[in-house]
Amino acid sequence: MAHVRLVFTMTSLVFLINLSLSMAMALGPDYTDDLGFSVAYVGWVYGSFTLAATLSGFFVARFLDRIHRRRALLLSLLGLALCLCLTGLVKNFQWLIVCRILSGFLGGPLFALTQATITDYIPAERRGWAMARLMLGVSLSQIVGVPLSLQLSQWFGWRLPFLFFGVVGLCLLLPVSRLTMNLNTVPETKTNFRPNTTMKLTYLTSFCLRFGSFLLIPNLATYLVGNLESSRESLGLTFLLGGSLGLVATLIAGNMADRWGVLKVLLVGTLVEVILIYVLFISGWQDMPVLWVYVGFIVGLSISNLGFSTLLTHVPPPGQRAGFMAGNVALQYFAVTCGSFLGARMLSESEPGVLVGMAGVATISITMALVVPMLAMLIERRRSVTS
Repeated sequence: MAHVRLVFTMTSLVFLINLSLSMAMALGPDYTDDLGFSVAYVGWVYGSFTLAATLSGFFVARFLDRIHRRRALLLSLLGLALCLCLTGLVKNFQWLIVCRILSGFLGGPLFALTQATITDYIPAERRGWAMARLMLGVSLSQIVGVPLSLQLSQWFGWRLPFLFFGVVGLCLLLPVSRLTMNLNTVPETKTNFRPNTTMKLTYLTSFCLRFGSFLLIPNLATYLVGNLESSRESLGLTFLLGGSLGLVATLIAGNMADRWGVLKVLLVGTLVEVILIYVLFISGWQDMPVLWVYVGFIVGLSISNLGFSTLLTHVPPPGQRAGFMAGNVALQYFAVTCGSFLGARMLSESEPGVLVGMAGVATISITMALVVPMLAMLIERRRSVTS
C-alpha cells in the first residue's frame, strides 16, 4: 500500500510539472493582452521553460545523486510551486520570462527525481505498472489540468490558475515529505555521475523516440484540418478521444510490460505506430476514417513511450539513478526542440492551411521509430551481459 501511495504522489508531481508548461501556452491569449505584448512572443514563454529544463538537466545530472533524495524532491517542488505563484503576480513580459526560466530550471530535475524515486523503491517486476501510473500525470495535465486552467482564467482572470496550482504544489509538500521520510537516509554516492556505454545507448534511443514523434506532433492539428479536411469543430473530440484511449492503452501496456517484458511491448507499440504513420501521412487514402486512424496512431505512440519508459528504469545502478534520469529529461527536451524545428523547416504551404512535405517528414519519423526497438534490443543484450 505504501508503494501505491508513493506512485500516485509522484504522479501528482508529474501532473504539476507538465501543467506548468502546458498552461503557459494555453493561457497565452489571456496574459498577452493583460501584460501588453504580442501573441507572437508566446513561443518565447514556452521555449524559455524547455530551454531552462534542458540546461538544468545537463547541469545537475553530474551531482544530483549526491543530494539526499527527499531533500532534493522537497526543494525542487517548493521552488516550482513558488515560481508558479510568482508567475501569477508578474507585471510585465520580462518578469514573466524570468519566472518561466526558473520554473523550467526546477521542473526538469523534479521530473527526473520522480522517475528516480520510482526506480529506487518499486521492484523491477512492478515497474511497468508504476511507470504507467506515473505517465498518467502527463495525460491528466492535458485532459483535466489545461481545461480547468482555461475555465479558471475565463472566470477569474489568467493569474488565478498559476496561483491556484502553485498553492496545490505547496500542499503537496506534506505528503511528499511524509512518504519519503523513511526513504534512503543518506546520499547513494559521493562521486559525480558519468554515463557508461549502455546509458549512452539509452540516451540515443530516448532522443530518437522523442525526435521522431515531435517531427509530426506540432503539425497534427493543421494537417488533419487542412490536408485531410477534418472539420475544425470535430478537432476537440478527435484529440480528446486520442488522449483518453492513449491513456487507457498506457495503463494496459504497463501491466503487459511486467508480464511479457518491455521489448515485446515496445515492438507492438512501434509496429502500430509505424503502420498508422504511413496510412495517415504517406498512403494518400482518399476515404480514410481520420478519427480512428489518428486514435490508433496515438495509442501506438503511447504504448511505445510506456515500453521505453519502463526500460529506462532498468538501466542505471542505484547510485546513478537521479543523474541518469536528469540527463535523459534534458535530452528529451532537446529532442522535442530539434524535432519541432526540423519539421517546421521541411514543411511549406501550397495554399492557406494545406501543408506540403508531410510525407518526407513522416518518412524520417518512421525511420526513427524503427531504430528505437533495435537500440532497445542492444541495450537489453548489454544489460544481460553485464548482470
